[in-house]
Amino acid sequence: MELSSRGGPAWLPPRALTILVGMAAAVVAIAGIRAFSGTLGPAFLALVLVVTVHPLQVWLRRWGCRAGSAHSW
Repeated sequence: MELSSRGGPAWLPPRALTILVGMAAAVVAIAGIRAFSGTLGPAFLALVLVVTVHPLQVWLRRWGCRAGSAHSW
């Protein structure tokens, strides 16, 4: 990579191009989320449930429950 006399990169893209590419990436990300919303909703619900219940499992193990009975209801 070439450096300018001030030590930075010799060429930077124009700010408008950077903003345009960022906005295009946001549109693609939003479209992807909308396309997979049927899958993402349950996946996030499962993630929330795991994060919520995990401390209970740790607490049960700390109090002497066997590993199998700490996570099988």
